[in-house]
Amino acid sequence: MCDIYSEMCKVCGKYIDMHLGDFNTERHEVMVICDECVERINSNDMNDVNFILPYVEWLIDDKTIRVYSLTNNAFDNRESNHPNESNVKLLKDNRCGLKWEE
Repeated sequence: MCDIYSEMCKVCGKYIDMHLGDFNTERHEVMVICDECVERINSNDMNDVNFILPYVEWLIDDKTIRVYSLTNNAFDNRESNHPNESNVKLLKDNRCGLKWEE
């Protein structure tokens, strides 16, 4: 079983359908950034937004969704915490130089 729900982009408020695998991660353990805001962050149009947290970028068609891990548990389950789309692909696993304690 999985937790399927709509999560708000923490920058603009746009809703993204999310999948948290096997109920191993609670909703408050991840932070999601939508494709439009990821583009703005990557192009330096949004210098005021700078999260130094591990994240995974997921590709859906030509859109990139970023899911930040806010806890050790979310980090451990990061590959099953993704947008709820059938064609989602792992694009980038950025640990930001951090290694969570076991």
